[in-house]
This record gives sequence, structure tokens and C-alpha cells, in this order.
Amino acid sequence: MKQGRIETITTRIISTTFVVVALAVFKPFGLDAWQWQAYVHLIALGVIGFSICMLTDIILKYVVKMPRSYKKGVEYIIRRNLWFQFINTPLVALGICLYRHFMLSDRVDGNQFSVVNFLETLVIIAFCSFAIGLYWRFKFRSKYLAMELEETRLLNEELKEMQQAPLSPPEGGTIAPSASRTIEAPSGAVGGLSFFVAPPTNR
Repeated sequence: MKQGRIETITTRIISTTFVVVALAVFKPFGLDAWQWQAYVHLIALGVIGFSICMLTDIILKYVVKMPRSYKKGVEYIIRRNLWFQFINTPLVALGICLYRHFMLSDRVDGNQFSVVNFLETLVIIAFCSFAIGLYWRFKFRSKYLAMELEETRLLNEELKEMQQAPLSPPEGGTIAPSASRTIEAPSGAVGGLSFFVAPPTNR
């Protein structure tokens, strides 16, 4: 299994766990009426949420044509996450509403499927998605900027190696001195770091 796939699954598990814990704390949908059985229903809701998250990833990759990638920049990552929320949140709300209708309405009549129940579920899931979305947004942004900074560091090391390599002047001529230059870290890098190196001279 590719590393990217493992990371996607890990991300979805963490996000789903966050939502399940929130539901366990606040116990909406009449979950408090089920006593210990409520935890079984929470696990089932977690499985539903995880499955829909993976389905949304497939929709983004093959329908919206926005595969997961760190190489397309911070703006692409943020835009893809927004698309994910727009698609995933209504689908999760619908899945939970159907579960409420078929599995939870025996003890709580208010769980019958209706527009009001769908909107109620949508608001709850949207709030949870917004909270966890903020965490992933800053995490992915920091990771992307760290990758850019590492690429800049490697580039400077290559330039230093090229400068330190033995050079022989061309026949009948000399190597003209060249001014040093500064390679700036990518825009948005932490602390605005820059690396001062001398460029390689022409052979």
C-alpha cells in the first residue's frame, strides 16, 4: 500500500474519531436513551462516517479531478479541502439520518427521517467538520511549507558542492569573478529564512 494511501486512511480515522467523540459527549439524536447500547450505535456511526469519507476521496479524485497532492501548492490543498467538506458533509448527514430512521427511531420518535432531521444532522456534522477542518488545514499547510524549505536547503547544498568543485580556466582566458547571490526560501516559509551562497563559476 502506498504511503499516500496510508496517510489518507489515517487522516480519515482521526477525523471520524473526533466526530464520534463529540457525539459521545453531547449525545444528540436521543443517544442517551440507549444507555450502554449508545456506544454500539456510535461505533456504527463512525463506520458510516469513515466509509463516506473514503467515498468522497474517490469522488474528488475521479469525478472532480482533484487528487490528493502536496506538489500543487498550498492554495490547491486548501481548495481541495473545501471541496471535500462541501461534498462530504451532506453525504455524512444523509447517512446518519438514514441510520437514525432505521436503527434509532424505535426508542426516539424524533429520529424519523424528515427534512428537519436532515438539517439538524447537517448542522451538527458541519460544526464538527469545521472544527477538525481547521486542524487539518494548518497541519497540511505547515507540512507543505516544511517540504518547500527542505527543497531550498538541498538546492543550496548542491550549489555549494558545485562551487567547491575544482575548476580549470579555459585556454587563453581566465575565469571571471562573479558576485554572490542569495537564494530565498519559498514565499510563506517560516521566519522568511534565506540562504546566502556563492554561485558556481562557468567552466
